[in-house]
Amino acid sequence: LYVHDLYVLKAHRQKGVCRFLKEALKDLAKKRNLGRIDFVVLKQNQTALQIYRNWLDVKEVDYIHYMRISIED
Repeated sequence: LYVHDLYVLKAHRQKGVCRFLKEALKDLAKKRNLGRIDFVVLKQNQTALQIYRNWLDVKEVDYIHYMRISIED
């Protein structure tokens, strides 16, 4: 399962919403017989990185690089 964006409004942070969403995504992936959930986090988003690094079921991977082709001359 690929999650493009997961954003919790500031008013709802620190209330377990993100953890709830993670568990809901895991349940969805299991129902669809998927083996993993992939998502990206911007390097400068240190708050999100800190949260995800504390989760025991999240693993950082270093085998992918996102590339971009400019269409501007």
